[in-house]
Amino acid sequence: MWRQLWHMIAHLKKGALALLHLVYPRHCLYCHWDLLHFEEVLCTHCQRELPKTFPFLVHPQLQKVFFGRCDFHALIVGYKMEKTRMMRELLHALKYKQHPEVGVVLAQLWAKNWLRNMQQCPWDCIVPVPLHPKKMRKRGYNQALEIAKGLSQEWQIPVVENWLVRTTQGKSQTFKNRWIRNNKLDNPFDLVSMQCPSGNRVLLIDDVVTTGATLIQCCDVLQKAQGIQISLGALAMPVHNRIVV
Repeated sequence: MWRQLWHMIAHLKKGALALLHLVYPRHCLYCHWDLLHFEEVLCTHCQRELPKTFPFLVHPQLQKVFFGRCDFHALIVGYKMEKTRMMRELLHALKYKQHPEVGVVLAQLWAKNWLRNMQQCPWDCIVPVPLHPKKMRKRGYNQALEIAKGLSQEWQIPVVENWLVRTTQGKSQTFKNRWIRNNKLDNPFDLVSMQCPSGNRVLLIDDVVTTGATLIQCCDVLQKAQGIQISLGALAMPVHNRIVV
Protein backbone atom coordinates (compact mmCIF):
# COMPACT_ATOMS: atom_id res chain seq x y z
CA MET A 1 0.00 0.00 0.00
CA TRP A 2 2.70 2.47 1.00
CA ARG A 3 4.69 1.55 -2.09
CA GLN A 4 1.70 2.24 -4.36
CA LEU A 5 1.09 5.53 -2.60
CA TRP A 6 4.75 6.49 -3.06
CA HIS A 7 4.59 5.75 -6.81
CA MET A 8 1.34 7.71 -7.11
CA ILE A 9 2.91 10.75 -5.41
CA ALA A 10 5.99 10.48 -7.63
CA HIS A 11 3.83 10.41 -10.79
CA LEU A 12 1.75 13.36 -9.58
CA LYS A 13 4.90 15.32 -8.83
CA LYS A 14 6.32 14.52 -12.26
CA GLY A 15 3.07 15.61 -13.92
CA ALA A 16 2.93 18.83 -11.90
CA LEU A 17 6.50 19.69 -12.87
CA ALA A 18 5.77 19.01 -16.55
CA LEU A 19 2.72 21.31 -16.38
CA LEU A 20 4.74 24.00 -14.60
CA HIS A 21 7.47 23.84 -17.24
CA LEU A 22 4.82 24.10 -19.95
CA VAL A 23 3.37 27.28 -18.44
CA TYR A 24 6.75 28.70 -17.35
CA PRO A 25 9.33 27.20 -19.75
CA ARG A 26 12.89 26.88 -18.50
CA HIS A 27 15.74 28.01 -20.74
CA CYS A 28 19.24 26.74 -21.43
CA LEU A 29 21.60 28.98 -19.50
CA TYR A 30 23.94 29.27 -22.50
CA CYS A 31 21.93 29.23 -25.77
CA HIS A 32 18.59 30.26 -24.13
CA TRP A 33 16.51 27.65 -25.98
CA ASP A 34 13.65 26.04 -24.06
CA LEU A 35 14.74 23.06 -22.00
CA LEU A 36 13.00 19.71 -22.34
CA HIS A 37 11.55 18.15 -19.19
CA PHE A 38 14.59 15.88 -18.68
CA GLU A 39 17.20 18.61 -19.22
CA GLU A 40 18.75 20.66 -16.43
CA VAL A 41 20.57 24.02 -16.78
CA LEU A 42 21.94 23.17 -20.27
CA CYS A 43 20.20 21.73 -23.31
CA THR A 44 21.49 18.46 -24.75
CA HIS A 45 23.21 20.27 -27.63
CA CYS A 46 25.16 22.58 -25.30
CA GLN A 47 26.07 19.64 -23.07
CA ARG A 48 27.65 17.96 -26.11
CA GLU A 49 29.55 21.16 -26.91
CA LEU A 50 31.16 21.43 -23.47
CA PRO A 51 34.98 21.44 -23.79
CA LYS A 52 35.60 18.27 -21.76
CA THR A 53 39.10 17.05 -20.96
CA PHE A 54 40.23 13.44 -21.17
CA PRO A 55 40.09 11.99 -17.64
CA PHE A 56 43.79 11.54 -16.93
CA LEU A 57 44.61 10.43 -13.39
CA VAL A 58 47.43 12.99 -13.51
CA HIS A 59 46.57 15.64 -16.09
CA PRO A 60 49.74 16.47 -18.09
CA GLN A 61 48.93 20.18 -18.52
CA LEU A 62 48.50 20.72 -14.81
CA GLN A 63 51.39 18.52 -13.77
CA LYS A 64 53.84 21.30 -14.62
CA VAL A 65 51.86 23.70 -12.41
CA PHE A 66 52.00 21.50 -9.31
CA PHE A 67 55.13 19.38 -9.76
CA GLY A 68 57.59 20.02 -6.94
CA ARG A 69 55.22 22.40 -5.14
CA CYS A 70 53.10 19.88 -3.23
CA ASP A 71 52.65 16.12 -2.81
CA PHE A 72 49.62 14.74 -4.64
CA HIS A 73 48.40 11.32 -5.75
CA ALA A 74 46.17 12.41 -8.63
CA LEU A 75 45.52 15.65 -10.49
CA ILE A 76 42.21 15.88 -12.35
CA VAL A 77 40.23 18.53 -14.23
CA GLY A 78 36.85 18.45 -15.94
CA TYR A 79 36.82 21.16 -18.62
CA LYS A 80 39.05 23.48 -20.64
CA MET A 81 38.40 27.22 -20.78
CA GLU A 82 38.86 27.50 -24.54
CA LYS A 83 38.66 30.56 -26.78
CA THR A 84 34.91 30.09 -27.08
CA ARG A 85 33.01 31.87 -24.32
CA MET A 86 30.93 28.90 -23.15
CA MET A 87 32.90 27.86 -20.05
CA ARG A 88 33.71 31.44 -19.10
CA GLU A 89 30.02 32.40 -19.16
CA LEU A 90 28.98 29.31 -17.21
CA LEU A 91 31.67 29.83 -14.57
CA HIS A 92 30.74 33.51 -14.28
CA ALA A 93 27.10 32.49 -13.75
CA LEU A 94 28.20 30.00 -11.11
CA LYS A 95 30.35 32.43 -9.13
CA TYR A 96 28.70 35.80 -9.60
CA LYS A 97 25.14 35.39 -10.96
CA GLN A 98 23.54 33.24 -8.24
CA HIS A 99 23.45 30.01 -10.25
CA PRO A 100 24.82 27.32 -7.90
CA GLU A 101 23.02 24.67 -9.98
CA VAL A 102 25.62 25.23 -12.73
CA GLY A 103 28.31 23.76 -10.50
CA VAL A 104 26.19 20.71 -9.67
CA VAL A 105 25.24 19.92 -13.27
CA LEU A 106 28.70 20.50 -14.75
CA ALA A 107 30.19 18.29 -12.04
CA GLN A 108 27.63 15.54 -12.69
CA LEU A 109 28.50 15.54 -16.40
CA TRP A 110 32.21 15.50 -15.53
CA ALA A 111 31.73 12.57 -13.13
CA LYS A 112 29.76 10.58 -15.72
CA ASN A 113 32.49 11.18 -18.32
CA TRP A 114 35.06 9.97 -15.77
CA LEU A 115 33.14 6.75 -15.07
CA ARG A 116 32.68 6.03 -18.79
CA ASN A 117 36.45 6.11 -19.29
CA MET A 118 37.93 5.08 -15.92
CA GLN A 119 35.17 2.70 -14.73
CA GLN A 120 35.44 3.57 -11.04
CA CYS A 121 36.06 6.36 -8.56
CA PRO A 122 39.35 5.96 -6.65
CA TRP A 123 38.51 8.31 -3.73
CA ASP A 124 36.78 7.90 -0.38
CA CYS A 125 35.51 11.46 0.00
CA ILE A 126 35.53 14.95 -1.51
CA VAL A 127 36.74 18.05 0.34
CA PRO A 128 35.69 21.37 -1.25
CA VAL A 129 37.93 24.43 -0.94
CA PRO A 130 36.13 26.49 1.74
CA LEU A 131 35.01 30.11 1.63
CA HIS A 132 35.48 32.48 4.53
CA PRO A 133 32.18 32.72 6.50
CA LYS A 134 31.79 36.41 5.61
CA LYS A 135 32.09 35.68 1.89
CA MET A 136 29.81 32.68 2.28
CA ARG A 137 27.11 34.88 3.82
CA LYS A 138 27.47 37.43 1.04
CA ARG A 139 27.30 34.91 -1.84
CA GLY A 140 24.93 32.50 -0.15
CA TYR A 141 26.76 29.36 -1.26
CA ASN A 142 30.23 27.95 -1.88
CA GLN A 143 30.73 27.17 -5.57
CA ALA A 144 33.36 24.50 -4.77
CA LEU A 145 30.83 22.78 -2.49
CA GLU A 146 28.22 22.77 -5.28
CA ILE A 147 30.77 21.10 -7.58
CA ALA A 148 31.57 18.57 -4.86
CA LYS A 149 27.85 17.78 -4.49
CA GLY A 150 27.56 17.00 -8.20
CA LEU A 151 30.57 14.67 -8.11
CA SER A 152 29.29 13.05 -4.92
CA GLN A 153 25.89 12.25 -6.44
CA GLU A 154 27.42 10.39 -9.38
CA TRP A 155 30.33 8.73 -7.57
CA GLN A 156 28.35 7.87 -4.43
CA ILE A 157 31.02 9.13 -2.03
CA PRO A 158 30.50 11.68 0.78
CA VAL A 159 31.34 15.36 0.76
CA VAL A 160 33.30 16.39 3.86
CA GLU A 161 32.28 19.92 4.86
CA ASN A 162 33.64 22.01 7.72
CA TRP A 163 36.80 19.92 8.16
CA LEU A 164 39.02 22.19 6.09
CA VAL A 165 38.14 25.78 7.01
CA ARG A 166 39.19 29.26 5.93
CA THR A 167 40.30 31.34 8.90
CA THR A 168 41.13 34.63 7.18
CA GLN A 169 39.44 36.40 4.32
CA GLY A 170 41.48 37.44 1.30
CA LYS A 171 40.50 39.42 -1.76
CA SER A 172 39.43 37.55 -4.90
CA GLN A 173 42.38 36.05 -6.75
CA THR A 174 40.78 36.64 -10.15
CA PHE A 175 42.77 39.80 -10.90
CA LYS A 176 45.91 39.08 -8.88
CA ASN A 177 49.16 38.57 -10.70
CA ARG A 178 51.35 35.47 -10.44
CA TRP A 179 53.78 36.85 -7.82
CA ILE A 180 50.99 37.97 -5.45
CA ARG A 181 49.22 34.62 -5.72
CA ASN A 182 52.32 32.50 -5.15
CA ASN A 183 54.01 34.47 -2.35
CA LYS A 184 51.55 34.63 0.52
CA LEU A 185 53.25 34.57 3.89
CA ASP A 186 50.26 33.26 5.82
CA ASN A 187 48.16 30.25 4.92
CA PRO A 188 44.48 31.23 5.33
CA PHE A 189 43.31 27.60 5.75
CA ASP A 190 43.27 25.24 8.73
CA LEU A 191 41.93 21.84 9.83
CA VAL A 192 39.28 21.33 12.49
CA SER A 193 40.83 17.96 13.45
CA MET A 194 43.86 15.90 12.50
CA GLN A 195 41.81 12.96 11.20
CA CYS A 196 39.64 12.87 8.09
CA PRO A 197 36.03 11.98 8.99
CA SER A 198 35.51 9.77 5.87
CA GLY A 199 38.37 7.54 4.73
CA ASN A 200 41.91 8.44 3.79
CA ARG A 201 41.77 8.91 -0.01
CA VAL A 202 40.78 12.56 -0.25
CA LEU A 203 39.91 14.54 -3.38
CA LEU A 204 40.36 18.29 -2.80
CA ILE A 205 38.17 20.21 -5.25
CA ASP A 206 38.05 23.83 -6.48
CA ASP A 207 36.24 25.64 -9.29
CA VAL A 208 39.12 26.91 -11.47
CA VAL A 209 42.86 26.32 -11.36
CA THR A 210 45.33 28.86 -12.81
CA THR A 211 48.48 29.25 -10.72
CA GLY A 212 47.39 26.48 -8.34
CA ALA A 213 48.08 28.68 -5.29
CA THR A 214 44.78 27.97 -3.50
CA LEU A 215 44.95 24.20 -3.98
CA ILE A 216 48.58 24.15 -2.86
CA GLN A 217 47.76 26.08 0.33
CA CYS A 218 44.91 23.67 1.09
CA CYS A 219 47.11 20.68 0.29
CA ASP A 220 49.79 21.92 2.69
CA VAL A 221 47.21 22.07 5.47
CA LEU A 222 45.66 18.68 4.65
CA GLN A 223 49.08 17.07 4.93
CA LYS A 224 48.93 17.72 8.68
CA ALA A 225 46.31 14.95 8.91
CA GLN A 226 47.49 11.43 9.63
CA GLY A 227 47.72 8.85 6.85
CA ILE A 228 45.71 10.52 4.10
CA GLN A 229 46.34 10.41 0.36
CA ILE A 230 45.58 13.75 -1.30
CA SER A 231 44.40 14.25 -4.87
CA LEU A 232 43.73 17.66 -6.41
CA GLY A 233 40.88 18.53 -8.74
CA ALA A 234 39.27 21.51 -10.43
CA LEU A 235 36.18 21.92 -12.54
CA ALA A 236 38.01 23.93 -15.20
CA MET A 237 41.42 25.15 -16.33
CA PRO A 238 42.73 27.57 -18.97
CA VAL A 239 44.02 26.15 -22.26
CA HIS A 240 47.73 25.42 -22.87
CA ASN A 241 49.09 28.89 -23.36
CA ARG A 242 46.87 30.50 -20.73
CA ILE A 243 48.06 28.52 -17.70
CA VAL A 244 50.26 30.66 -15.48
CA VAL A 245 53.17 28.69 -14.06
